Amino acid sequence: MTDTNVTTLPGTPLTRSERAVLRLLANGRTTDQAARELYVSRNTVNTHIFRIYRKLGAADRAHAVALGILTEQISPADVHLVHPLRSAA
Repeated sequence: MTDTNVTTLPGTPLTRSERAVLRLLANGRTTDQAARELYVSRNTVNTHIFRIYRKLGAADRAHAVALGILTEQISPADVHLVHPLRSAA
């Protein structure tokens, strides 16, 4: 079955929920962590990720984040990275 819904066509703006998921991915959250933070199922997050990739034309999470910032779907200020080998003091 092909998803021909116009809301998933490349270039279509992300929904509020998709932007929330993308912000969490940009901050290193896993699918399970994003689901818990948003109080939705893992399947719902996976659906949002699939639609984000399709709308942005992204190949993976890092690409989706970069394209989300470039297309102003999310702001660089939304990204708060912490080096994995340093404590967040």
